[in-house]
Amino acid sequence: MNLFVALAPITKIPNTTSGTLQFAAFSYRPLYDAVDLVNYWEMLPANWMDSTLTNLFCNHILDFCIFLEEFFATDDPTTDDKDRCNVYFDHFPAGTPTQSILLYGQNIREDRFQVWAPDYVTWFDIGQKRQTDLIPLENID
Repeated sequence: MNLFVALAPITKIPNTTSGTLQFAAFSYRPLYDAVDLVNYWEMLPANWMDSTLTNLFCNHILDFCIFLEEFFATDDPTTDDKDRCNVYFDHFPAGTPTQSILLYGQNIREDRFQVWAPDYVTWFDIGQKRQTDLIPLENID
């Protein structure tokens, strides 16, 4: 691979059934406050402890990993390739910035492709809706 360009968010997902993203959207303020309080800005980091525990559980209790997948990734694991689950879970957790989860939460709440609003929670306090600039999709070739 010579070039990889990633843009986020990759989609507008107001109707997602992902438990994590629904929680981020509809419990945005408490989630943000909790993350900020404990300074936990990476969810499910790829560290030796989490990876070891996940491998231990997933290699012996596949149903536990399916439960994790249902909450964090999809609520319909029947569409997944069961033969590839062990490969997927061997690389799980891979970590994701908490800010990316919060960005999805903002986009689900606002139902639009808007750029990250770092001051999103302050608008809750003044009772107004915060909308940032739209992501200029027309400029993407």
